[in-house]
Amino acid sequence: DIERMREEGATAAAGNEARSRSTSFSEQSRSGSGSCGTKPPSMSSKHTATFPNKLHAILSDPKYHHIIRWLPHGRSWEVMDQNAFMKEVVPNFFSFSKYASFTRQITGWNFVRNAGGPDRGSYYHELFMRGRPFLVKFMKR
Repeated sequence: DIERMREEGATAAAGNEARSRSTSFSEQSRSGSGSCGTKPPSMSSKHTATFPNKLHAILSDPKYHHIIRWLPHGRSWEVMDQNAFMKEVVPNFFSFSKYASFTRQITGWNFVRNAGGPDRGSYYHELFMRGRPFLVKFMKR
């Protein structure tokens, strides 16, 4: 079932990439979607993307790696500095202001906290992996 979802996501991603490459210059200039001085849509909007989408974007951004990061295997992640996370990251992506609200979102989206072993304290979800943001659309709250 997960393999089917991965294949669907990869197929959709490849189709989107092909469509975006086939856009002509005139279509780009009419729509304003060219690269001449326009900014791509940001994941920092507090109300446009789901929690897992925002979290994946945060974890994929190198400027936050000293605060929150993927574990080396890419199947789980951890917050390394809660205070910095709440001051530097949360205000840019979320509308809550307490770490307890963040953990409530994590559990609401069915992330599991690793209680022991080398990944102790990190969070895991079978559809949340580094380099595979297309899988988060299959996550349920």
